[in-house]
Amino acid sequence: MIRHGIASRCALPLPTFSSHRRRPRNSPMRILAVLRLASGLRTSMETGDWRPTGSPALVALIERLSASSHRLRLVFTDKDGAFSGRTVRLAKIRKAAAILAGAGCLPSSLGRLRFYLGELLQACAVWRMQRQCRPDILYFDRSNVLLAALFARFGRIPVVLRVLGVTPDMKTVHVGGGLYLAVLEWAYRSPFALVICTQDGSGGGQWLERALRPEIERHVLLNGIGTGQVTERQAGAVIPLPAGKTLVLFVGRLENIKGCDEFLDAIAMLHKTHADRLHAVIVGTGSREQELRSRANVVAPGMVTFTGAVSHKDMSALYSAAHVYVSLNRQGNLSNANLEAMKYGLCVIAPEPDPVEGIDVETAAMLPPDSIVWLFRTNEKESLAHALIRLCDAPEERLRRGRALSDAIASLATSWPQRIDHELLLIEEARRPVDVVAVISDMGPGGAQRVLSQLTGAWQRAGRKVALVTLEESERDFYPLPEGVRRIALTAHASEAKLRGLARNAVRILALRQVLRRFRPTSVVGFIGTTNVLVVAASAFLPIRTIVSERNDPTRQSFGWLWDLLCQLAYRHADVVTANSMVAVRAFRKFLPASRLLYVPNPLSITANGQTALAREKIVLAVGRLHPQKGHDVLLRAFARVAPQLDSWKLVVIGEGDLADELRMLAEQLDIADRVEFLGRVRDVFQWYRRAGLFVMASRYEGTPNALLEALGHGCACIVSDSAGDAQEYIRDGENGLTFPVDDSAELAKALCDLARSEKIRVRLGSEGIKSVSHLTLDNVASVWDKVLG
Repeated sequence: MIRHGIASRCALPLPTFSSHRRRPRNSPMRILAVLRLASGLRTSMETGDWRPTGSPALVALIERLSASSHRLRLVFTDKDGAFSGRTVRLAKIRKAAAILAGAGCLPSSLGRLRFYLGELLQACAVWRMQRQCRPDILYFDRSNVLLAALFARFGRIPVVLRVLGVTPDMKTVHVGGGLYLAVLEWAYRSPFALVICTQDGSGGGQWLERALRPEIERHVLLNGIGTGQVTERQAGAVIPLPAGKTLVLFVGRLENIKGCDEFLDAIAMLHKTHADRLHAVIVGTGSREQELRSRANVVAPGMVTFTGAVSHKDMSALYSAAHVYVSLNRQGNLSNANLEAMKYGLCVIAPEPDPVEGIDVETAAMLPPDSIVWLFRTNEKESLAHALIRLCDAPEERLRRGRALSDAIASLATSWPQRIDHELLLIEEARRPVDVVAVISDMGPGGAQRVLSQLTGAWQRAGRKVALVTLEESERDFYPLPEGVRRIALTAHASEAKLRGLARNAVRILALRQVLRRFRPTSVVGFIGTTNVLVVAASAFLPIRTIVSERNDPTRQSFGWLWDLLCQLAYRHADVVTANSMVAVRAFRKFLPASRLLYVPNPLSITANGQTALAREKIVLAVGRLHPQKGHDVLLRAFARVAPQLDSWKLVVIGEGDLADELRMLAEQLDIADRVEFLGRVRDVFQWYRRAGLFVMASRYEGTPNALLEALGHGCACIVSDSAGDAQEYIRDGENGLTFPVDDSAELAKALCDLARSEKIRVRLGSEGIKSVSHLTLDNVASVWDKVLG
């Protein structure tokens, strides 16, 4: 037993590697932004005077980048071709914006092919630009998702996709039906470095889960809000408004999806009764503007003012003057205009949430109850008219609801500079390649999984960017991952059939290779034998340091002759092979050079609390999978032998597995069922280490058993079989624990009886056990891994 710290146990030299060159964090970024030329930007393109309307998130990003040390190259795609081929210098933001030709410049005789040829022309232009400016990040908005997909799939520069809310056509992508939808689905499944979606009530989070690959980093962010406050007297400088009336504000593009018809119909219903008390203000432009103006003059003469487009600065005056804000957006009602209305304390009316489509479900969850006036979707016009009548006569209710919304937005939303700085931090992090990708079959309740959970947190705290990949779904996770660790589930299940199993594993290798190419890590670390084979195969010929970690005793554990052979072949091609037991290290010395072989013990994240047998219950504890390897049957037979003599003791078994029913039946046959508790999966196993008077590990083979180390660290008196791998490195028989011959239930029964009858011996063994693992701190083990990872 070596007790002088980890360094003394690492008898093999640490492998050395040259570090990969990385761009320093927080250095200025070069960003090539490819955005749709929205209608609110066309006037700026015509005049060269930067006075945008609409698209506040993109406008704020452009303005923030222009004023920062980052280098922004600005490109707009013009689908109809009116501005195509021009380069416009925008004086206020000191940027030149290139405008690319789109499908509108091609002959209409091309039919549907015209659209795809237009996308290819724009892709070629963007490719030439990125060759010239060599950006760190390519930034595309959702309208250019096909261009984004081409560069994400076939380029080497990280691609950020910006989604300004989810539109109805985006929700039909997964339904199928035609070439265009199939191409869009292919585009959204591209390996983007980052996808950012606006939290506007359109169900962005739900849609991203369906649309994107599971490994893609995604964030749903609220828009920012302005910082200024304007008095009501300033509103007249924007547009003349009638005094002494309840002003109802409606903001948005004048299109069907915004509910402008329903709004105008509701106002018309109030013309006879409230024309002298209520006035509507409609802000926005669109294809329906002239039609709506004409209708308003007929059905609600004198009750409606159309302002046309209003700049962001002038909108604040209208928010200050209004009393009620109506939003009937079919896509969601938490847009930037809505946030601003809430910030100014307006009473907001909106359609009730639609749980089927996911619209405004998050909106209702975020905002206080009874703050928004929700309308019935089945009779929206009548419901809106009745709500306006009530609010017109209830200034106190308007004030109460407005204050609740204003307070909520003050805590939920940030200013635009803060909001954009947050987005830039996400982009900066997306630019930085992942340092370590760890791969394991699952994150279930096993010892290797616990160790990996601890190590990923240590690597993250050391400043590394970490991603964890499992072959199974994340829903099966037992151990939580530290904040900041990326989580990817490949979800390709194993198969009992040989041919089908080979196909499944081939799919796993290809999927894992895609992840590695996408993340470009410095190192990939595989955990557990069969997974290690897949890791080595997936990383072949990639410029990645490949590390495999053996977590068991390879001389006793077999996955079948084929997998055993593949493990040996894979380990020969790994850059480093680590093992958590000297038994495994000695086995690998037969075919691996010492320069690529390293002993790294398991870490313990616990600290001794001095609790020994004096404060413990009469519990014999066993922790481990219900698998033949763990020898639970031997423990049951041993306990049955001594149960009559230890009438106040009980046996507690923690773990789940294929032998659960068989072991319960054995307990019944041995007539000890009433003295044995099978707890299955337990979230807080440490409390049982603190409660138990004895811990037994009857394993037929092990690597370095985590359960034993944890029991020792908690001061629990331990009994262990003499075939439990590296357990003999930690247990000195009679000094800090007892050992018994493997599969010998009689000797185990004797050891149980001796310790159960002597509290003094249990206290002594528990105290010595704490000392024997005191060197296995997470910091010590992580320092060894730091040298391995480089």
